[in-house]
Parts: sequence; C-alpha cells; structure tokens
Amino acid sequence: MEQAVWISLAALALSTLAAFLAFAAWFLNKIEDLHSRINVVKDYYFRRDDLAAHLLPLKEAVNALREDLRSLTEFLGQSH
Repeated sequence: MEQAVWISLAALALSTLAAFLAFAAWFLNKIEDLHSRINVVKDYYFRRDDLAAHLLPLKEAVNALREDLRSLTEFLGQSH
C-alpha cells in the first residue's frame, strides 16, 4: 500500500514537471516570437530617416494644437 502512494506521488511529480517544462517551452517560444516582431518593426518600419519624416508632421500638428489651445484659453479668460 505504501509503495502505491510513493508511485502515485512520483507520477504526480513527473507529470507536474512535464507540464512545467511544456509551459516553459511555450513561454520561451512566445518571447522569441516577440523579439522577432520587434526586430521586424525596428528593421523595416522605423529606420532613422523614415522616423524623422514621420515625426515632422506630428510635431507640426502638436504645435498647431498648442496654438489652438492657447487661443481658446485666452478667449475663455477674456469672456469671464
């Protein structure tokens, strides 16, 4: 009877270890996929020249928005 308990515990421990190893392999695979996706973005979409070209319109839009907000706050300040 005692041997059956030890065999059951050993089987449980081995199955738990197998499940953990499977999870670890899955997790490492997901990390590798994430790194490959990051490298694709870095290599193809955000080259330095392209990044500067993409940021310039954003910077201009932010400056225009800032001016609009200044005008609005001045208008609201005068109306009180």
